[in-house]
Amino acid sequence: GDGIARGGESVTPTTDELKVAKQLDIDGLPEPKPDAPPAQKRGRKTPSAPKADESSAPEEVKAKPQEEEEEEKRITVDTLLVQYRKWIVMRRISYLILFVSEVVGLVCVAWPASLQLESGEGLGGMSDLRELQVVRDNLIYYDEVLTMSARMCALSGLPEYATRYDDIVGPLEDNIARVLELRPDEADAFNEATVVANDNLIRLETEALRGCSEGADRLDAATAGEAVMGVEYERNKGSYMYGILTLKSGIDTYLLQQKEVDWQSTMFLWLVGIVVMLLLGTIQTLQQAQDEEAERLAAEFDEHIETLNDALLLTSTDMRTATGPLFGNTSSMLPTPKGTAGDEVVSFSAAPDGATEGDGGAGAAGLLSMTPSTGAAAADSRTGSNGLQAGS
Repeated sequence: GDGIARGGESVTPTTDELKVAKQLDIDGLPEPKPDAPPAQKRGRKTPSAPKADESSAPEEVKAKPQEEEEEEKRITVDTLLVQYRKWIVMRRISYLILFVSEVVGLVCVAWPASLQLESGEGLGGMSDLRELQVVRDNLIYYDEVLTMSARMCALSGLPEYATRYDDIVGPLEDNIARVLELRPDEADAFNEATVVANDNLIRLETEALRGCSEGADRLDAATAGEAVMGVEYERNKGSYMYGILTLKSGIDTYLLQQKEVDWQSTMFLWLVGIVVMLLLGTIQTLQQAQDEEAERLAAEFDEHIETLNDALLLTSTDMRTATGPLFGNTSSMLPTPKGTAGDEVVSFSAAPDGATEGDGGAGAAGLLSMTPSTGAAAADSRTGSNGLQAGS
């Protein structure tokens, strides 16, 4: 055969046994199998070291990356909160800039008007100025009409020129009085130049009108005409015109200054309008950018909050999974529910009084023994008086 019979069993000899048999010239031993490794012993195998189970790694090692991820999420959420607070501050600053720009625009609009009011040239002053211009033009026109009427009356002797003269004298005096009302600060100079000269001119022109009266002859008309053609008339005429031109020059100077002020005010208002429009455009762009940033922060914040909640939920689930066996072992310590007939029920009964340690180490008398029993046996144990039964 292939082995040596030892105690009725066929055993394959080892390499050492073959060497001994060869030395003793024992025939019939099989040659060692070359496939068998020499270090492997017959009948036993060296137990290999158990492979490390990845699931048996400590919970701290597994939880470490997860905790780091949660910490990164918290840091990201804190960063988003800081950015959101900065966005709130920038929005308040933009509102403040808008308010300041509106105040500046209002001040710039009201400033030229306030200067005009302080100088006494408000809306009423502008109306008086326009009226003064009309009065000035009337004084020049009425003076020319009176001079022409007086001279034509003296030269032609026609009475209609005298009538025309009388119609113009009244409006001329009214306009001179109106000038004194509108320009009281210039009343003395105007009165000295224009009013006195006007009185002399009226006196001379009245003498010339006698040539147009009824019954006057040509000699009287020629004599009367010398009054409006002489040197005295021309001198008073020059004084009158000097007063009118002085009034006109003052009005023109004031109008020129007013035009310059109006031009400066217009340019200033345009400048303020452009600045306000630029500010409004900048603020609108800033608000739009802030709104987009707020939406981005809100979306990113919600995303990170959701991820953080999922991580916390996963951590809670892992904790329940890790502590499950601990609480599961306690449930195995509890008795099984009480069964019906045919089900196994765990019953606890007192050990026999004569049982000792020599009887197989069953324990001292009175120790409880746990034996499964059928439903019928459980019923007997419930009715027995010598047994102690408990079930749940």
